[in-house]
Amino acid sequence: MQNNLRNKDLGVFENLYGQFSQRESLKFFTQIARNKAFEIEVQKAFNAGRIKIPIYLSIGTEHIGVGLKYAFQNPLIFAQHRAHSYYMTFGGNLEALRDELLSLPSGCAAGMGGSASIHSPKIG
Repeated sequence: MQNNLRNKDLGVFENLYGQFSQRESLKFFTQIARNKAFEIEVQKAFNAGRIKIPIYLSIGTEHIGVGLKYAFQNPLIFAQHRAHSYYMTFGGNLEALRDELLSLPSGCAAGMGGSASIHSPKIG
């Protein structure tokens, strides 16, 4: 695989893969794996009937929020759909997310918004 990727100005990032240490790469992968593991458990809970509302899983897109987090300084994120991974990656409270999916008042949108309305003004 070529070790150059295009940047936003259609130029090329030289040696992109060499810019990250093993420790940084492990940090990225760990967050992606956490996001996916959470989503798999949400799917299981939904299939078992414990979650009664529609869910919008981010399975297959768990890495996008992680990339954004490390590519930009203090971004403000507005993720409309399949946003669980963004919420988790940027520091959203996992218990509040779980409670939101269970329609509990302790959820991040007071149990009223469900999977499509997760948010945390604290994390931007």
